[in-house]
Parts: sequence; structure tokens; C-alpha cells
Amino acid sequence: MRLEITPHVIDGKNIKMTIVVRKDEADFTRQVSGNPPIFVKETKTDLVVADGETIVISGLTKQKKDNTINGVPWLKEVPVLGWLFKGEGKSESMEEVLIFITPNIIKPQEMAGIQTGP
Repeated sequence: MRLEITPHVIDGKNIKMTIVVRKDEADFTRQVSGNPPIFVKETKTDLVVADGETIVISGLTKQKKDNTINGVPWLKEVPVLGWLFKGEGKSESMEEVLIFITPNIIKPQEMAGIQTGP
């Protein structure tokens, strides 16, 4: 995951921000010559926020469904009787990334107390 924020102080009380969130994910279920494809999810937003106000970025979601069939080899393939020798499993999951950002403007008098080197 990658988060890029470009802040600009507007009037000493508000901050204009350009925020880019990128999430790259490999899909190992569909490999080509041993290389999985990469799914890129990206969102970009421009907003103005007051000093100390919290914002939430959402929308990077992933839904996964799995269906599995397991059982005794060959016997699970027999018509009608096969149901006695196999089992099915189903699962669903949802994943969502939430990003909370609270920007603060550092005042010049606060910077005087910050050391900038040895």
C-alpha cells in the first residue's frame, strides 16, 4: 500500500491536500508462466480541511468467495453414493481499508523549539 499526501497551507487555519492511495495486489490464482497478474486499486482526492480536523478515506475493498469440495478420491465421483463421501464448503469475506488523517499546521513559534541537526 502506498499513501502520498501533498499539503498546502491556505490561510493559516485550513490545509488543501491532494491524497493518493494505491494498493497493488497479486492474484496467485491466475498465474501466467509462473507470474501472477497485479491488480492496481487507486483513489485520488483533493480536499480542504481545517487544522486538526480528521478525515477518513475509504473505498479500497476486496470481496472473496471460496467454494471447496473435498472427499474420498473416486468414491466422491460415484453418482448418488458420492454424496456420502464428499463435503462442500463455502466462505465469503470482505476486507476494507480505512485511512484516518489528522493534519496539524506547525506554527513558527513551535518550530523555534525544534532542533534541526546535531
